[in-house]
Amino acid sequence: MKSAVYFGSKTIYPDMVTSAKSLLMHSDVDRIYFLIEDDQFPYEIPETIQTINISKIVPQIYGESCPNMNTEWTYIGLIRTAFTKILPDEKILSIDCDTIVDKDISELWDINLDGFYFAAVKEPWLSRKNGYLYCNAGVMMINLKKLREDRKDDQMIEALKTRPYPLVCQDVLNEYCKGSILEIPSDYNASQFTSETSNRKIVHYAGY
Repeated sequence: MKSAVYFGSKTIYPDMVTSAKSLLMHSDVDRIYFLIEDDQFPYEIPETIQTINISKIVPQIYGESCPNMNTEWTYIGLIRTAFTKILPDEKILSIDCDTIVDKDISELWDINLDGFYFAAVKEPWLSRKNGYLYCNAGVMMINLKKLREDRKDDQMIEALKTRPYPLVCQDVLNEYCKGSILEIPSDYNASQFTSETSNRKIVHYAGY
């Protein structure tokens, strides 16, 4: 099963629709999840897309006193570390809703993730700053099976409940999965934070 997941607050629901349609046009994805904060999604979406209301689930997982809960990111900044608790899949493409898939990316689901927690595109500046491979979380092929088996998901959730992180789950994913991250070409996450590429397959409209 080739699955992908988007997540967002009410203000960016229209972006989710646009981004998901671009994904459906340029991949043979079987199922897409929208993790939202309502019981009903307010726009027409294909049957391929399943909506899940996580507005109550996330506080239950992280706790109301979580120091990362009430930042500007709210649950959006936390949710990637809880995919293992919410989704049934063994691996999944996590993709931000400020992306447009511009070319066929079906090959992403064929990446061999044996021994890796996730595959993503390197952020050169933060990699230099931290002294290890640090990847942008905007596009990630995540090995949910390995995260569950190694209890890495629980470790990351506990870390987020313990102290604040500037980039929330992106920081935690890179810190706790260090040494078991597979770097993929910046073609799959072309943004101001990643290296330049002439073959942009996924354009990520994140920037300064």
